[in-house]
Amino acid sequence: MSRPNTRNKNKRPRADESESSTAAVFKKIHTTGDITKSDIRQLYMVWKPICHGCHGNSKDSPNCFCGLIPAANGVRKTGLWQKTQDIVRSFGPDPSEDLRDSAERPAGLTNLGATCYANSILQCLYMNKSFRSGIFSLEPDILKKHPVLDQLARLFAQLHSSKMAFIDSAPFIKTLELDNGVQQDGHEFLTLFLSLLEQSLNHSKVSGRTIVQHLFRGSVSHMTRCLSCGKDSAASSKMEDFYELELNIKGLNNLEESLNEYFSEEALDGDNQYFCESCQKRVDATRCIKLRSLPPVVNFHLKRYIFLPKVIHVPSKSLLS
Repeated sequence: MSRPNTRNKNKRPRADESESSTAAVFKKIHTTGDITKSDIRQLYMVWKPICHGCHGNSKDSPNCFCGLIPAANGVRKTGLWQKTQDIVRSFGPDPSEDLRDSAERPAGLTNLGATCYANSILQCLYMNKSFRSGIFSLEPDILKKHPVLDQLARLFAQLHSSKMAFIDSAPFIKTLELDNGVQQDGHEFLTLFLSLLEQSLNHSKVSGRTIVQHLFRGSVSHMTRCLSCGKDSAASSKMEDFYELELNIKGLNNLEESLNEYFSEEALDGDNQYFCESCQKRVDATRCIKLRSLPPVVNFHLKRYIFLPKVIHVPSKSLLS
């Protein structure tokens, strides 16, 4: 007794067979102009059974979702239509990878090419709670009239409330019209930026209008004292505002030594004697910087670069003749 042939019992139809049957249905619809339920079932293959974890590739079945997510009781661990990593990649970067590790960890700012100098200053200003509160207290109409203040407030709000690990600083950089391809000096940027903020904040009526002066402005005087009569010059009582102290660091080991050098006395003697108005003659004197008022936040500008005059080599007479 021969064994019954079951080879073709569960055999899937070939692609060309399926295409020919589909073509036949389209031809019938085109000829008769009628669409039956049987035609719809054939074209959309809705007649196929619901999949419960298939073992083969059933991507042509509308009732099989193994191509997206494999069934829990199926033997496959990845999708049939695409690999799992391809599906995830098609959705774009995983947003969870860009979240902060914790709410206490500050967010960063994107570097748009050569904007690290501006990002550093913005991060320092944001971390100053008094400055941040002053920006947040500004009136909405002031923010509308001054785009720089508006973008700064928006940037601070994102740094404060966003769950993202980094914030896009492009709108703020664009508002300031900074060239993100050119590296600038951080100290120069801070000086110009604080000056711009002062001008814009003058139009505000809240306490935030004086936040720059209150936090960063101090005063000094340049004192000159005659060593003969002991009197100070008239200009010694004149006070000058400062927003940062420029300190030398060459040959100095720490900030304290730089400050001592900054406030140290300079001797005025020899050819550099001082003309004393009280003595009515040139006398030996001392000159120094006296600190009159200290702001809550002192900016120190460390002068890492020293200007050296260019050395000019004079050619010898033999070359000039």
